[in-house]
Amino acid sequence: MTPVSGKTSVYGVIGDPISHTLSPYMQNRALESMGHDGVYVPFRVPAAGLAKVIDALVPLGIHGLNVTVPHKTAVIPLLHRLTKAAQTIGAVNTIINENGVLTG
Repeated sequence: MTPVSGKTSVYGVIGDPISHTLSPYMQNRALESMGHDGVYVPFRVPAAGLAKVIDALVPLGIHGLNVTVPHKTAVIPLLHRLTKAAQTIGAVNTIINENGVLTG
């Protein structure tokens, strides 16, 4: 794995519980195989802290998150935009931070 630096892109997954997830193993291997300077981290986010975490994405420069239970619907009103698919389904699986705009 490439060392983490101030230039490393940060991605992750939020949920509660989260300790069981295999996503970091798979995603970090994918980032490494593409030669991308990035790291994928699991974040345990209790429901009471969801809004604070979403508010922190832009100032922390986190590029994107996967969303798992119990946050897939609760995150919707906290985002700037939704894709048509997220609107239709009524749930968000991924949040992308593009220049400070959070899209689910």
